[in-house]
Amino acid sequence: MSDVHSLIVSFLLLLLIPKLTVKNKVTYYLFGIIGVPIHEMSHYLIARCVGFQIDDAKFIQDPSVNNGCAGYVVYRYKPTLINEVLVVFVGLAPLYIGSVLIYLITQFFGYPIFDKNVNALQFVLDSMSTLDVKWVIYAWLVASITVNMMPSSQDLKTSVRGLLLFSLIILLISYFFKNELMEILAVFAGGLSSCITVGVSVVVPFIAIFSIYNFISSFRKKNPI
Repeated sequence: MSDVHSLIVSFLLLLLIPKLTVKNKVTYYLFGIIGVPIHEMSHYLIARCVGFQIDDAKFIQDPSVNNGCAGYVVYRYKPTLINEVLVVFVGLAPLYIGSVLIYLITQFFGYPIFDKNVNALQFVLDSMSTLDVKWVIYAWLVASITVNMMPSSQDLKTSVRGLLLFSLIILLISYFFKNELMEILAVFAGGLSSCITVGVSVVVPFIAIFSIYNFISSFRKKNPI
């Protein structure tokens, strides 16, 4: 499977994570206390870097009393073509910054999950069986980032025009520098795909555990002893 195809599959898996994650106060505080601020700070950091005006920002808040909103960054910019493209980098910031953080955290903890000869999911399952404190901390950090690294529907909506412009620019560049561009895209796609795959592999056992717990809790409520 090519790096681009792997990235598409990884991205689709990442799309499923929020749908599969049981949403309650336990999972919000478990994954959101770290993941939500990283998500919003990613938007904030890149918006600042590209010169957008930040009007307001809330890196974390209780979604139960804020219409389901766990955090936000409100920014504005002059409606120019270059800014429309830059919006893409701001809107998708949690995805690529989250991926970089997953890689750096993995390297810091010294786990060989990114080794091509290592099956990420199998490594995660084997590590979970040991209940090592170091692994639990690592898994919590990576899972928190992964659950919250997917850009929101609003992020994607604001990035649509910019994505179209960005695609046209890529096509234009590829006309003159096809080989060089393909090499760069392959490296980017491969790296991003690997980080997302590791993140998803760490999250899957958490989802399974919480889903089973939620099912048992619901069953007991409906069928009290």
